[in-house]
Amino acid sequence: MVGIAVKAFYQPVAWCAGPGPECGIDSLDDVQRERWDDAACLESWRGAEEPLKVHSVHAFSEFLPQAIDRTIPGDTFPLPVQSEKSLISALLRQIHSGAAFHSGRKDAAELGFKLGAYGCFRARKGARVWIDVRIHATFRIDPKSNNKRPFWFTPAMIAGTVALDLNGCNGIDNVAGMLLELPTNSSILNVDLEFGVNQVDICRCTELRLCAGDLSCLNNGPSHIDTSLHLKRAFYDFAQVAPFPSLAAKHDTGWKLNDSFLAASKAAGKTFLHVIVLWGALDDESC
Repeated sequence: MVGIAVKAFYQPVAWCAGPGPECGIDSLDDVQRERWDDAACLESWRGAEEPLKVHSVHAFSEFLPQAIDRTIPGDTFPLPVQSEKSLISALLRQIHSGAAFHSGRKDAAELGFKLGAYGCFRARKGARVWIDVRIHATFRIDPKSNNKRPFWFTPAMIAGTVALDLNGCNGIDNVAGMLLELPTNSSILNVDLEFGVNQVDICRCTELRLCAGDLSCLNNGPSHIDTSLHLKRAFYDFAQVAPFPSLAAKHDTGWKLNDSFLAASKAAGKTFLHVIVLWGALDDESC
Protein backbone atom coordinates (compact mmCIF):
# COMPACT_ATOMS: atom_id res chain seq x y z
CA MET A 1 0.00 0.00 0.00
CA VAL A 2 1.39 3.36 -1.06
CA GLY A 3 1.55 5.83 1.82
CA ILE A 4 2.15 9.50 2.45
CA ALA A 5 3.79 10.84 5.61
CA VAL A 6 1.81 13.54 7.39
CA LYS A 7 3.48 15.79 9.96
CA ALA A 8 1.53 17.31 12.84
CA PHE A 9 2.48 20.38 14.86
CA TYR A 10 1.00 22.02 17.95
CA GLN A 11 2.39 24.82 20.08
CA PRO A 12 0.95 25.17 23.61
CA VAL A 13 -1.47 28.05 23.92
CA ALA A 14 -0.60 31.36 25.50
CA TRP A 15 -3.13 31.19 28.30
CA CYS A 16 -2.82 31.75 32.00
CA ALA A 17 -5.30 30.52 34.57
CA GLY A 18 -2.97 31.23 37.54
CA PRO A 19 -1.34 31.16 39.93
CA GLY A 20 1.74 33.34 39.59
CA PRO A 21 2.72 36.99 39.35
CA GLU A 22 2.67 36.87 35.53
CA CYS A 23 -1.10 36.34 35.79
CA GLY A 24 -1.63 38.87 38.52
CA ILE A 25 -2.69 36.03 40.83
CA ASP A 26 -0.54 35.34 43.86
CA SER A 27 -3.02 33.18 45.73
CA LEU A 28 -6.16 31.30 44.76
CA ASP A 29 -9.60 31.28 46.29
CA ASP A 30 -11.74 28.13 46.01
CA VAL A 31 -13.22 29.07 42.63
CA GLN A 32 -9.83 29.93 41.13
CA ARG A 33 -8.27 26.76 42.50
CA GLU A 34 -11.04 24.67 40.93
CA ARG A 35 -10.48 26.49 37.63
CA TRP A 36 -6.75 25.82 37.78
CA ASP A 37 -7.25 22.12 38.55
CA ASP A 38 -9.65 21.73 35.63
CA ALA A 39 -7.18 23.44 33.30
CA ALA A 40 -4.24 21.21 34.20
CA CYS A 41 -4.81 19.08 31.08
CA LEU A 42 -4.27 22.15 28.90
CA GLU A 43 -1.01 22.95 30.64
CA SER A 44 0.20 19.36 30.19
CA TRP A 45 -0.56 19.25 26.43
CA ARG A 46 2.83 20.23 25.09
CA GLY A 47 2.79 19.08 21.46
CA ALA A 48 1.20 16.92 18.77
CA GLU A 49 0.55 13.40 20.04
CA GLU A 50 1.64 11.79 16.75
CA PRO A 51 4.11 14.17 15.08
CA LEU A 52 4.55 11.82 12.10
CA LYS A 53 2.21 9.20 10.69
CA VAL A 54 1.92 7.46 7.32
CA HIS A 55 -1.55 7.37 5.77
CA SER A 56 -2.74 5.52 2.69
CA VAL A 57 -2.69 7.69 -0.44
CA HIS A 58 -6.01 6.13 -1.45
CA ALA A 59 -7.60 7.45 1.78
CA PHE A 60 -7.17 11.00 0.45
CA SER A 61 -9.98 10.31 -2.02
CA GLU A 62 -12.19 11.56 0.83
CA PHE A 63 -11.18 15.07 -0.24
CA LEU A 64 -12.62 14.60 -3.75
CA PRO A 65 -16.19 15.38 -4.82
CA GLN A 66 -18.25 12.37 -5.90
CA ALA A 67 -18.61 13.49 -9.53
CA ILE A 68 -15.31 15.21 -10.16
CA ASP A 69 -15.74 15.23 -13.95
CA ARG A 70 -18.82 17.43 -13.53
CA THR A 71 -17.34 19.63 -10.79
CA ILE A 72 -16.48 23.23 -11.56
CA PRO A 73 -14.45 25.78 -9.56
CA GLY A 74 -16.46 27.03 -6.61
CA ASP A 75 -18.46 23.83 -6.11
CA THR A 76 -18.64 23.07 -2.39
CA PHE A 77 -19.28 19.64 -0.92
CA PRO A 78 -19.33 18.00 2.53
CA LEU A 79 -16.38 15.86 3.55
CA PRO A 80 -16.93 12.59 5.45
CA VAL A 81 -16.21 13.02 9.14
CA GLN A 82 -18.98 11.09 10.89
CA SER A 83 -16.94 7.92 11.20
CA GLU A 84 -13.94 7.77 13.50
CA LYS A 85 -12.27 5.80 10.69
CA SER A 86 -12.43 8.77 8.30
CA LEU A 87 -9.13 10.20 7.15
CA ILE A 88 -9.88 13.67 8.51
CA SER A 89 -10.60 12.23 11.96
CA ALA A 90 -7.34 10.26 11.80
CA LEU A 91 -5.40 13.36 10.78
CA LEU A 92 -6.82 15.41 13.66
CA ARG A 93 -6.02 12.64 16.14
CA GLN A 94 -2.37 13.17 15.28
CA ILE A 95 -2.73 16.53 17.02
CA HIS A 96 -4.73 15.12 19.93
CA SER A 97 -6.51 11.80 20.38
CA GLY A 98 -9.58 13.62 21.71
CA ALA A 99 -10.48 15.09 18.30
CA ALA A 100 -14.23 15.03 17.72
CA PHE A 101 -16.98 16.44 15.53
CA HIS A 102 -19.49 16.74 18.36
CA SER A 103 -19.32 18.84 21.48
CA GLY A 104 -21.07 16.40 23.77
CA ARG A 105 -23.38 19.23 24.85
CA LYS A 106 -27.16 18.82 24.80
CA ASP A 107 -27.57 22.51 23.94
CA ALA A 108 -25.10 22.43 21.02
CA ALA A 109 -27.79 23.10 18.40
CA GLU A 110 -29.22 26.04 20.33
CA LEU A 111 -25.76 27.54 20.72
CA GLY A 112 -25.13 27.30 16.98
CA PHE A 113 -22.31 24.78 16.94
CA LYS A 114 -21.31 24.13 13.31
CA LEU A 115 -18.92 21.20 13.47
CA GLY A 116 -18.04 19.29 10.31
CA ALA A 117 -15.90 19.71 7.19
CA TYR A 118 -16.35 21.01 3.64
CA GLY A 119 -14.22 21.07 0.55
CA CYS A 120 -14.35 23.59 -2.28
CA PHE A 121 -13.05 22.69 -5.74
CA ARG A 122 -10.57 25.42 -6.62
CA ALA A 123 -8.94 24.30 -9.87
CA ARG A 124 -7.78 21.49 -12.14
CA LYS A 125 -4.74 21.61 -14.37
CA GLY A 126 -3.89 18.45 -16.24
CA ALA A 127 -4.01 15.56 -13.79
CA ARG A 128 -3.69 17.76 -10.71
CA VAL A 129 -6.62 19.12 -8.69
CA TRP A 130 -6.64 21.65 -5.86
CA ILE A 131 -9.25 21.37 -3.11
CA ASP A 132 -9.56 24.08 -0.47
CA VAL A 133 -10.79 22.80 2.86
CA ARG A 134 -12.41 24.18 6.00
CA ILE A 135 -12.83 22.01 9.09
CA HIS A 136 -14.71 22.77 12.30
CA ALA A 137 -13.72 20.28 14.98
CA THR A 138 -13.21 20.24 18.71
CA PHE A 139 -10.78 18.41 20.98
CA ARG A 140 -11.65 16.93 24.34
CA ILE A 141 -8.31 17.13 26.09
CA ASP A 142 -9.11 16.05 29.65
CA PRO A 143 -8.19 12.50 30.73
CA LYS A 144 -10.63 9.85 29.49
CA SER A 145 -11.22 8.79 33.09
CA ASN A 146 -12.71 12.21 33.80
CA ASN A 147 -16.38 11.82 32.86
CA LYS A 148 -17.86 14.68 34.87
CA ARG A 149 -15.75 17.67 33.91
CA PRO A 150 -14.86 17.66 30.20
CA PHE A 151 -12.42 20.19 28.80
CA TRP A 152 -13.26 21.23 25.21
CA PHE A 153 -10.62 22.97 23.07
CA THR A 154 -12.35 24.40 19.98
CA PRO A 155 -10.27 26.12 17.26
CA ALA A 156 -11.81 28.85 15.13
CA MET A 157 -11.30 26.57 12.12
CA ILE A 158 -8.68 24.37 10.51
CA ALA A 159 -8.32 25.41 6.89
CA GLY A 160 -6.01 24.97 3.93
CA THR A 161 -5.46 23.18 0.64
CA VAL A 162 -4.95 19.65 -0.61
CA ALA A 163 -3.34 19.09 -4.04
CA LEU A 164 -3.91 15.64 -5.56
CA ASP A 165 -2.61 13.99 -8.74
CA LEU A 166 -5.25 11.81 -10.40
CA ASN A 167 -4.94 8.85 -12.73
CA GLY A 168 -7.02 8.18 -15.84
CA CYS A 169 -9.86 6.76 -13.75
CA ASN A 170 -9.88 9.79 -11.43
CA GLY A 171 -8.32 7.74 -8.70
CA ILE A 172 -5.45 9.22 -6.69
CA ASP A 173 -1.92 8.53 -7.87
CA ASN A 174 -0.17 10.91 -5.51
CA VAL A 175 -0.70 13.46 -2.75
CA ALA A 176 1.26 16.37 -4.18
CA GLY A 177 0.87 18.52 -1.09
CA MET A 178 -1.35 19.30 1.88
CA LEU A 179 -1.46 22.08 4.44
CA LEU A 180 -4.28 22.32 6.97
CA GLU A 181 -3.84 24.77 9.83
CA LEU A 182 -5.44 27.04 12.37
CA PRO A 183 -5.27 30.65 11.11
CA THR A 184 -2.94 32.70 13.30
CA ASN A 185 -3.25 36.15 11.73
CA SER A 186 -1.75 38.94 13.83
CA SER A 187 -2.69 38.59 17.49
CA ILE A 188 -6.19 37.21 16.99
CA LEU A 189 -7.72 35.01 19.68
CA ASN A 190 -8.52 31.79 17.88
CA VAL A 191 -9.44 29.04 20.36
CA ASP A 192 -12.47 28.68 22.61
CA LEU A 193 -12.09 26.85 25.94
CA GLU A 194 -14.96 25.26 27.86
CA PHE A 195 -14.24 23.37 31.03
CA GLY A 196 -15.19 22.66 34.61
CA VAL A 197 -18.56 23.95 35.77
CA ASN A 198 -19.70 26.66 33.36
CA GLN A 199 -16.13 27.88 32.82
CA VAL A 200 -15.39 29.50 29.45
CA ASP A 201 -12.42 31.39 28.07
CA ILE A 202 -10.75 32.25 24.79
CA CYS A 203 -7.07 32.20 23.97
CA ARG A 204 -4.51 32.29 21.17
CA CYS A 205 -2.77 29.25 19.69
CA THR A 206 0.26 30.10 17.54
CA GLU A 207 0.50 26.76 15.74
CA LEU A 208 -1.86 23.89 15.02
CA ARG A 209 -0.94 22.38 11.68
CA LEU A 210 -0.96 19.27 9.48
CA CYS A 211 1.21 19.08 6.38
CA ALA A 212 2.45 16.61 3.80
CA GLY A 213 4.25 16.55 0.45
CA ASP A 214 5.46 19.64 -1.39
CA LEU A 215 3.87 22.74 0.13
CA SER A 216 5.12 24.98 -2.66
CA CYS A 217 2.65 23.38 -5.08
CA LEU A 218 -0.39 24.47 -3.08
CA ASN A 219 -0.45 28.02 -4.41
CA ASN A 220 0.41 27.13 -7.99
CA GLY A 221 -3.09 26.20 -9.02
CA PRO A 222 -5.09 28.68 -11.12
CA SER A 223 -7.79 30.40 -9.09
CA HIS A 224 -10.41 32.91 -10.08
CA ILE A 225 -12.78 32.52 -7.13
CA ASP A 226 -12.84 33.29 -3.42
CA THR A 227 -13.13 29.76 -2.05
CA SER A 228 -13.05 31.06 1.52
CA LEU A 229 -16.41 32.75 0.95
CA HIS A 230 -17.90 29.58 -0.53
CA LEU A 231 -16.70 27.56 2.46
CA LYS A 232 -17.99 30.15 4.92
CA ARG A 233 -21.42 29.99 3.31
CA ALA A 234 -21.42 26.19 3.56
CA PHE A 235 -21.21 26.49 7.35
CA TYR A 236 -23.16 29.66 8.09
CA ASP A 237 -26.54 30.60 6.64
CA PHE A 238 -26.05 34.28 7.52
CA ALA A 239 -23.04 34.42 5.17
CA GLN A 240 -25.52 34.25 2.27
CA VAL A 241 -26.48 37.83 3.14
CA ALA A 242 -23.98 40.43 2.00
CA PRO A 243 -23.23 42.97 4.75
CA PHE A 244 -23.50 46.64 3.89
CA PRO A 245 -19.96 48.03 3.65
CA SER A 246 -18.72 50.68 6.03
CA LEU A 247 -21.81 50.76 8.21
CA ALA A 248 -19.65 51.61 11.21
CA ALA A 249 -17.94 54.99 11.33
CA LYS A 250 -15.52 56.48 13.80
CA HIS A 251 -15.39 60.10 14.85
CA ASP A 252 -13.05 62.22 16.89
CA THR A 253 -15.64 62.24 19.64
CA GLY A 254 -15.96 58.46 19.57
CA TRP A 255 -17.99 55.88 17.68
CA LYS A 256 -21.59 56.98 17.06
CA LEU A 257 -23.92 54.20 15.98
CA ASN A 258 -26.74 56.56 15.10
CA ASP A 259 -24.55 58.58 12.70
CA SER A 260 -23.33 55.39 11.05
CA PHE A 261 -26.87 54.06 10.75
CA LEU A 262 -28.14 57.23 9.09
CA ALA A 263 -25.16 57.46 6.74
CA ALA A 264 -25.57 53.85 5.62
CA SER A 265 -29.32 54.28 5.10
CA LYS A 266 -28.74 57.37 2.98
CA ALA A 267 -26.07 55.67 0.86
CA ALA A 268 -28.24 52.59 0.29
CA GLY A 269 -31.33 54.64 -0.47
CA LYS A 270 -33.37 52.67 2.03
CA THR A 271 -33.94 52.56 5.76
CA PHE A 272 -32.34 49.69 7.61
CA LEU A 273 -34.69 47.99 10.06
CA HIS A 274 -32.11 45.99 11.98
CA VAL A 275 -28.55 46.70 13.01
CA ILE A 276 -26.38 44.08 14.70
CA VAL A 277 -23.32 45.27 16.58
CA LEU A 278 -20.67 42.65 17.33
CA TRP A 279 -17.37 42.64 19.16
CA GLY A 280 -16.58 39.11 18.02
CA ALA A 281 -16.70 37.30 14.68
CA LEU A 282 -19.78 35.41 13.51
CA ASP A 283 -17.78 33.39 10.98
CA ASP A 284 -15.41 31.96 13.57
CA GLU A 285 -16.32 28.74 15.40
CA SER A 286 -14.34 29.73 18.47
CA CYS A 287 -16.69 32.72 18.88
